Amino acid sequence: MKKNYLSVGLKAFSLFVFTFYNCFAQDNTYCEAPNNENDAYYITGITTSGGETDFSNTDTGFNGGYSDYTSSFTVSTFPGGSFAVTATHPSNDYLYGAWVDWNRDYTFSDSEQALVTGWLSSPAFLGNVIAPENIEPGTYRLRIRSAFRGTPMPCGEHAWGEAEDYSIEVLNITTCYPPYGLTVTPSPNNTKADLIWSHPVQGTQPTAYEYVFSTTSTRPTGRGTVIPENYVFEADYNPQNDYYLFVRSVCQENVFSSWEGYEVLNTNNVRTQNNDIVVYKEGNSISVSSSNSIINNITIYDTSGRKLYEQNNNSDKLVLSSLQMQQQVLILEVSTPNGKVNKRIVY
Repeated sequence: MKKNYLSVGLKAFSLFVFTFYNCFAQDNTYCEAPNNENDAYYITGITTSGGETDFSNTDTGFNGGYSDYTSSFTVSTFPGGSFAVTATHPSNDYLYGAWVDWNRDYTFSDSEQALVTGWLSSPAFLGNVIAPENIEPGTYRLRIRSAFRGTPMPCGEHAWGEAEDYSIEVLNITTCYPPYGLTVTPSPNNTKADLIWSHPVQGTQPTAYEYVFSTTSTRPTGRGTVIPENYVFEADYNPQNDYYLFVRSVCQENVFSSWEGYEVLNTNNVRTQNNDIVVYKEGNSISVSSSNSIINNITIYDTSGRKLYEQNNNSDKLVLSSLQMQQQVLILEVSTPNGKVNKRIVY
């Protein structure tokens, strides 16, 4: 019997098209990720930190194994920026995976997997999601999935976990960055103070700075004193009062960065000094300890002043583990009830 090779070829081609079409997104919708078998294993909360804006979605329950929070919760960052993700779950140890549809083709490809973890107890620090340097500003979908058993995948039925979708807003990158590393050093007689800050490395080089040094803690809404340098020597200072220094970059006429702030407590309070804070690297972790107060917050910057990571705390010690950062010089801003201290470390 003579075969009809044209018919066989058309059938094979049709099968290929059908398979290809059904393996990828259809009608601009994302793949389903349900759990129709077991309601005991799910995510109870997702929180981000270190973004330009962050979210905290807590006390969530089981919802068929999948929840779409893209219209309710958004984290924002810049191209090349990053943010940290922490998850909570009811009990036991979970594996986690996270994907971002960076090319907005309604699929989560292997190359778009942003996070993968080992077994983690709750609360679980999943790591840092890093936006590509060349990404276009806009909104992107983040999918996070947990797994009590098996491997978390972005799509398909999984009876041992839950998937949740969130939005990432990539902002237009600014070219006018604020200064960083603000310090206030009182004179020996405590009637004057030297104000010093570091130039931003990234973006447009400032032509000048504006500063406000006063007893007002509110961030300025108007203009400050213009100065061409990154320091002010012998500014008036009274140690009996709390003082606040705010500085911003002037990049061109009517183009400013955001205000960067620093607090100096009065002499009736114990002031945190630079040598009160000890920072050291151990493996891939950074340990921070304070000798005279609790640590409220750690914010990490690169040498350009770009925020890379942030974590709140409520003890005199803190270990930052699983930081996904390249080898570089990091600036740690350590906040305590008695003031802030900046420390540098090679990571």
